[in-house]
Amino acid sequence: MNDRPTAEDTLRETVKDIEARRVQALGVLGGRYGAGGGERECRAGRACRSWGGLDVAIANAGVVFIKSILDYPADEFDRVFKINVRGVLNTYQAAVRHFIQQDRGGKLIAVGSGASFWGEAYLPAYCLNESAAPELANYGITANCYAPSLAETPMMSETAKRVQDVTAGESKSSHQMEQFGPDVLLGRLATPTDVANLVSFLASTDSDYITGKAILVDGGSDR
Repeated sequence: MNDRPTAEDTLRETVKDIEARRVQALGVLGGRYGAGGGERECRAGRACRSWGGLDVAIANAGVVFIKSILDYPADEFDRVFKINVRGVLNTYQAAVRHFIQQDRGGKLIAVGSGASFWGEAYLPAYCLNESAAPELANYGITANCYAPSLAETPMMSETAKRVQDVTAGESKSSHQMEQFGPDVLLGRLATPTDVANLVSFLASTDSDYITGKAILVDGGSDR
């Protein structure tokens, strides 16, 4: 696992939690989000040296910036793409080199969002596209994306607060929270476990015949 230096405590706690389940874990502090391919290659190589190979790579970094399209700063737009899109590219490139060398396939998994499937007000830079699946299929490498919608996480709570701040003073309309938080058929927000269950499936052999898909984890949103 890899995380930014400011998340050292969280990374250490995650490693301890995994090891408590009698599973080996390695936590590596990296540089800034969207780090270059060379840095990602180094981390992938360390995993291979620790366990004799690499079978699954998950690009899980993602950020959101809330602002009207009229006022969206160019530097923030670039930052979101650097983390949410270029970060996936760097991770995939580093992992695929090992997958091909090992000649036993592999699984690429990226985080997406419900906003990858439809437009959201105040999120003009938030989407994910990839073409890895058809290019890498001949190597036995699958590439899939999991896309949570509304989830009970600190990031989601902060995002909701930012939307409320941006829309302060506007009349109640479809541009506000009704659009941002669509009705969920199952009557609740997603939990981190709901999302992790899909990631575990995509990382397992049970998903060997699934590739090139972006799968929503949205509780039956009416979008």
